[in-house]
Amino acid sequence: MKKIVAVASASAGLLLAAGGAHAADPGSVSYLSQHTTLGVKIYADMSSISASSDGTDVNPTGYGFDVKRGYLTLDTAFNEDWSVRFRTDFNYKSIIGETNVYIKNLYAQRKFGNGMKLRIGVADMPWIPHMEDLYRFRYVENVMIDEYHFGNSADWGLHLLGNENKLNWQVSLVSGGGYKTPGRSKGMDLEGRLDFNAVGGLHLLVGGYTGKRGMDTQTAPADNTASRYDLAAVYEAKGWNAGLSYFSAKNWNNVTTTYGTKADGYSVFGSYDFTPVWGVFARYDNLKPCKDLSAAVSPTCYADTKNTYYNVGLQYIASKQIRIAFVYKYDKADNGYVATGNGTIGGINSGKYQEFGIWMQAAF
Repeated sequence: MKKIVAVASASAGLLLAAGGAHAADPGSVSYLSQHTTLGVKIYADMSSISASSDGTDVNPTGYGFDVKRGYLTLDTAFNEDWSVRFRTDFNYKSIIGETNVYIKNLYAQRKFGNGMKLRIGVADMPWIPHMEDLYRFRYVENVMIDEYHFGNSADWGLHLLGNENKLNWQVSLVSGGGYKTPGRSKGMDLEGRLDFNAVGGLHLLVGGYTGKRGMDTQTAPADNTASRYDLAAVYEAKGWNAGLSYFSAKNWNNVTTTYGTKADGYSVFGSYDFTPVWGVFARYDNLKPCKDLSAAVSPTCYADTKNTYYNVGLQYIASKQIRIAFVYKYDKADNGYVATGNGTIGGINSGKYQEFGIWMQAAF
């Protein structure tokens, strides 16, 4: 991680040092120096966790500090049309005591007229990052699709997106394995999203996904096709933010099994800023991950398996760069899943997860 930061910082410094005071020609070293930025964003928390399995305390019960996500982003524009983004994604989890580093974004972008852009490489997917922006509290918790692993936030492929008048849209043709597992399969996956700013601050969203999730290979053909449908409505006003999202998925975790299954869930969230720096927020999720399976076929995830989650918190905006939240989380899983506060690990009849502490976002 230190090597990556050092190389990126040195590269940006050399580009800036090479720039002149005069206007630069597109593509020149001076132009690159004037259109290169380096940014860092970190999500961290210090909290107390109480987790139980069928009434018995289990890991990660205890106190600890986590860096849930850290992003180092280098953006460079060669001219008005072409640019490149390089972004690393790293985290530190006290339960495993190690840091993982991934390439989250590495793409070339071509701008066209009418706000349209084409990205080639590993870039943000249509649904999850866009919902994170509307949700506003990604540093506290992933959005529902990401939290329960029914989608990827970034993937390798072609990404076409646009923003014109009241319509914001994106369609991505990708490998399907996500940014952490680039690879090859027999076909490509497709995800798309439309966000219509109907009136005022009201956003109406629809999205969908279909593909083999990068698992259809020559040596291990996939039996099923994964699909997901998304709906959401979010209202933004001065000081207020409220939203409802719903998804329905088929065979998402059963691409390579001889049987299939369905899942669905919904998330309700809202926030209110009662001063310029203080605000409150809350969220509730309800998930049924294996709606039509029997316990005989899948003992850890079947029709009666369900997961409920909520959080409540108080946010303090210390500066443009720093946000701090005091948060309580509760996650309860029944009949097969283990609540972990961020997805599930399966294998028991019931589980509870409670967490209380301080969450922070630092961006500069």
